Amino acid sequence: MKFLMGVLGVGLLGFCMLGLAGCSEDNEAAIKEQAANVKDTGPPANAPPPAKTMEEYRTRNPGFGGVQSGGAKAKPAEKPKQ
Repeated sequence: MKFLMGVLGVGLLGFCMLGLAGCSEDNEAAIKEQAANVKDTGPPANAPPPAKTMEEYRTRNPGFGGVQSGGAKAKPAEKPKQ
């Protein structure tokens, strides 16, 4: 009985190892297939270099200057009347 259980254990372990090896081959094939279908997602060749200063950014992107510093400050919230 011990011999039969040992043989079955070794056989099952070998079968699992073969199954895992097959799965890794499938994964490698899928990765290679995906890599072949990947598009170039880098910046276009005619894209300007990134802005070095905030002033340069504001001149390139009017309306997207960010929060204005200085000038008029926000009014404090009014307290509710009770």
